[in-house]
Amino acid sequence: MTTRLKLLELDTDVEALINYGLAGLRRHRLTRLSRQAYDQGDLLSFEDLAMLLTTNPATIRREVQHFRQQGLFIMTRGTNMIIRRRYRVCCALLHMPLSHALVMDFS
Repeated sequence: MTTRLKLLELDTDVEALINYGLAGLRRHRLTRLSRQAYDQGDLLSFEDLAMLLTTNPATIRREVQHFRQQGLFIMTRGTNMIIRRRYRVCCALLHMPLSHALVMDFS
């Protein structure tokens, strides 16, 4: 499967950089790239995102945690397995098929 990502969106990236600095630009790009992959039916790992954003996986992990603390959710390859396990338990308790529970809106 080929996933096409737009690494640079000049208008929004420059705006994020001007308004929020380098950390804000990294967060903006992280959310955009994750959304682009998700919209194509793919998920990026922390390592994928670190390579694309020229940083390290620990930084990506911190950024994703920062978003979670603010109530935002970034879907990544590792996160998908955690969600599946949690929903599998919830679905077993509710007696519903797993496929019904995984319909999520991340907009």
